[in-house]
This record gives sequence, structure tokens and C-alpha cells, in this order.
Amino acid sequence: MKRAIFIRVKAFVELNFLTQLIGKMNIPESKTNNSPTILIVDDDDINQRLIFYHLRGITDKMLFAANGREAINVYSENPDVCLILMDLVMPIMNGVEASNKIHEINPNVKIIALSAFREEENEYGSGETKFTGYLTKPVRKEVLIETVKKYLD
Repeated sequence: MKRAIFIRVKAFVELNFLTQLIGKMNIPESKTNNSPTILIVDDDDINQRLIFYHLRGITDKMLFAANGREAINVYSENPDVCLILMDLVMPIMNGVEASNKIHEINPNVKIIALSAFREEENEYGSGETKFTGYLTKPVRKEVLIETVKKYLD
């Protein structure tokens, strides 16, 4: 019981710290009109914030969704999205289902799967879903930036 309380308190403190840190950042309105738009899909607010923090040097156009259904809606309303970072395990609709439906809208969209499991251990697997790449969480900043830049070029 004490361990569960500690984990919750630690997560709250980390989230609070990240919220304050991001709130204090001086982020310019828009670097250029050519800045790529990235859709970040993850049900964990801390993961969304960390990815935002790591990628803010690459683009200032990031959209967020907390589940697969939201991801489909956000993607449908924003045709300028050129890359999607998709968590695989989410409520309402998982990342595999969402990726398949997004590929029905645009078969050429680049989607990088995010999972806490290694690719070969993932129960969702990539099977019939065409992921452009696969990253294991927690993602190191350098690996995330390198991978995103690779698929934006």
C-alpha cells in the first residue's frame, strides 16, 4: 500500500513539475509556416508533455489526442499532419485500430508506434498494421529526435 501511494505522489509531483516547467517556457508563436505538424497520441499526460518538451526544437506545431478515437478526429480535421506518434495501449480505441482507420484516410501517412513493450514482445504487434517505425517507452530524447527527424525528411 505504501508503495502505491509513493508512486502516485511521485507521478503527481513529476506532472506538477513538468506543468510548471512547460508553463514557464518562452515558446515562440510559430517559427515558420513550413514547420511540420506532428500528432502525439498517448493517454498518459506525462508522456505527452515529455514528447512535447523534447520535440519543441523541431516543430512548434504539435497536436494531441488521448485515445485512438480522438486521434482519428484530430487527424481528419488537420490534413497538414505529416507524422503521428501513436501509443498502442489506450482506452476507448487502441493505437493499432486507430492507425488502421487513419491509413484508410491516408495510406501514406507516417505513424510511429510507441509502446512500453519491445516490438517483439508487444501483444498488439504490428501484424497487418503498417507502422513507419517503432519506439519503446520510455523513449530517450536523442532517439526520439533522431527518429522524428528521419521520418520528417
